[in-house]
Amino acid sequence: MSYHDKHLDEFNARVIAHLEQGLPPWLQDWAPGHAPLNPWNPATGKQYAAENALSLMLAQGERHLSDAAWLTYKQATYVGGQVVKGADSVRIKVFVPKTEEAKQAALQKDPAAYIGPTIKYAWVFPTSVVRGLPKELSAPPHGLPDAERHTLCEKLLRESGVKIAHDRNVSYYQPSTDTIHMPPRETYATADAFYSDLIVQLCHATGHASRLNRDQSALWQTPEYAPEALIAHTAAYFIASRLGTGHNASVCESYRPFWISALQADNRLLSKAAAQAEQICNRLGIKAEQTEALPQVERQQRAPQQGASHEAPAPERAPTAQAPAPTPAAPTKGRAQATRQRRQRNDQDQGVAA
Repeated sequence: MSYHDKHLDEFNARVIAHLEQGLPPWLQDWAPGHAPLNPWNPATGKQYAAENALSLMLAQGERHLSDAAWLTYKQATYVGGQVVKGADSVRIKVFVPKTEEAKQAALQKDPAAYIGPTIKYAWVFPTSVVRGLPKELSAPPHGLPDAERHTLCEKLLRESGVKIAHDRNVSYYQPSTDTIHMPPRETYATADAFYSDLIVQLCHATGHASRLNRDQSALWQTPEYAPEALIAHTAAYFIASRLGTGHNASVCESYRPFWISALQADNRLLSKAAAQAEQICNRLGIKAEQTEALPQVERQQRAPQQGASHEAPAPERAPTAQAPAPTPAAPTKGRAQATRQRRQRNDQDQGVAA
């Protein structure tokens, strides 16, 4: 089994455990302005995205954290903080784009070569286990005020290019006619209730062949439709966390057994769904909130990283504030040197996370 598959298996197991008990945080009900806070990095000012966001959100619930701020060991030290001894971390993915020179070299060897980003791994810690952090850390992301949120939702509706028909008792998207069917607008209790319903259907509509071209041939509320439902409702969460809209989880509940079976059959399903959910957000123009990075972190991230191996898998355990974890036997001189080099590569990896 590859290191990547092991990572996905562990992530899937955590999600399946949640689904067997109920819905994970990003698929639950929430009122407007009360979406689960999207994990973010207070040193870089960025929100975590796609699979990383979902993994960290699960960790927040598993650890009963009241904050959603995460940063690497290196980033903590850059700003004068110190991770407490023995603190646990969470592994995240870091996508490192290939240089144009590397892409051209790969294509010259093989015209069908993969030239996308290289996946590396880093470990992040919640700020609750970091001491001495400065007060000037960036503020957490937040939704928009009601009026601004409603204005943006109306803009999404106008610019979607999808027909909206208020002629049904339930909401759904019909790919064959590229039409969203919904109940009459006046039947919704609030404007936010209407917009939260609309956003889910707009997310489905991005799958049309003229847009993001996802497979939407399956029938609604069937096991085959479960991946599309997972993509759309995950995207609806990302949008809600950025705009402040609400979410109705009644449909999600009916898909729970289908999602469990699908995740057990394909360990890449949720990772791909999360990435496609981010594509939906980009298609609809809903960007993650970005605040300014702290100067000392920005300087470190811009500095060239010498000797980093983009291909070697990272070690399974994160470096913590305490001495490195003991090995069963004292390493030889060669093994000790290799261990130091792996830790150095891991530290370099962490410098580019989020």
